[in-house]
Amino acid sequence: MRMPSASGQSSYNMKTMFASIGLVAVGASSLHAEYAPGLTAGERTKLVTVSGSLRGFYDDNYTTQSSGTNALSSWGIEASPSISLNKVTSMTLFKASAVYDLKHYVTPNINDQTVQVSGLIDHKFTESQSLKVKDEFVVAQESAILDPVAQSTPLRTKGSNIRNSALADYLADLNKLLQVELTYNANVYHYQDKAYQPLLDRLEQLAGADLRFKFTPTVTGVLGYHYGDNSYSDKLIGTSNVEGSIRDNRSHFGLAGVDVKVSKDLSASLRVGAQFFDYYNLHKTQVSPYADGSLTYRYADASYFQAGVKHLHNATDLIGNVADPVLDVEATVVYLQLTQPLTFISPDLTAGVYGSFQHSVFNKGVLDGQSEDFYSASGTLAYRVNPNLSIETGYNYDEASSSVRPFTRNRVYLGFRASY
Repeated sequence: MRMPSASGQSSYNMKTMFASIGLVAVGASSLHAEYAPGLTAGERTKLVTVSGSLRGFYDDNYTTQSSGTNALSSWGIEASPSISLNKVTSMTLFKASAVYDLKHYVTPNINDQTVQVSGLIDHKFTESQSLKVKDEFVVAQESAILDPVAQSTPLRTKGSNIRNSALADYLADLNKLLQVELTYNANVYHYQDKAYQPLLDRLEQLAGADLRFKFTPTVTGVLGYHYGDNSYSDKLIGTSNVEGSIRDNRSHFGLAGVDVKVSKDLSASLRVGAQFFDYYNLHKTQVSPYADGSLTYRYADASYFQAGVKHLHNATDLIGNVADPVLDVEATVVYLQLTQPLTFISPDLTAGVYGSFQHSVFNKGVLDGQSEDFYSASGTLAYRVNPNLSIETGYNYDEASSSVRPFTRNRVYLGFRASY
């Protein structure tokens, strides 16, 4: 389910969703220089950036269906304006962005509209205390946008589907060698399709407390405990008299890990542990492993590499028999991302590669132990015509390998992006 979630037993409702939408971000760092973690040199000097893209595309299976009459293809056009704000002071970083994306599919004459709005405040109170608060609100149809960590369903889901993710992270030095980190994370989901609402409408909450041991200036050990609470919709599943809240659960898990900063450009992180789940409405429990590891390398200007793996529980839209329901999936996600200027061809040409693999095993119910694999890969090329204009082309491939809903999907696009 993403990492578990922490709160009370109350089931999901729209009031909870809109209450959480209000959270925005706060954070940390040096009092003697600009505090700009993660910003490029250009982003530090530019307060506002306005950009937009216009592309033509072809999608050979926009319905994400198995091959046959339901697997429909279409040409289309996509327009996407955006605006971002980066404000840096000696104690605070403030970031905000808004992206609107409109895809028009010609053959069925339909539109997909995506909205992504995010905000972050990262503030350092003193040399030893900092707070970061972040919020992201999304309206989308594509599963990779709705579930960016582990996808609840690999299918494109019609309608104005909503996700709101909020994070608060407090970090304090107890002494020169020991830190404490307190975190709270809430994810709210609401699907427009009534068939999905009992299964995927949910509030996921997670609260954690970690002790961080600074063994050396570059190596930090981590030992922590997290408590989660996941509350599903109280709507009835299909024509049954069973509510989606039958999947409600609490979780406890301990973890240990390490953060290593090899250089200012190369860092690695690893967390491993065990999770205990209590599906209290069904009087069922389960113990599962947990893992989250990543490697990040910014090895040159505009060159970026990241790879990682996660193992966690995640929601699923499949229920099986409501008398003995599928509770969730145990998912392993492997991903990598690379951005590389192709200077040996042209100093203005940049390539990007992204790939991910998700292996999901259904937990309980008639599908217990069965698996579903989802592959996603994309490649992009961007040629900078001038500092404000670039030409872009790309290819996306998706495949679901499943006995329940297999499909493949190919997408290509060509267009340009302007920014100021």
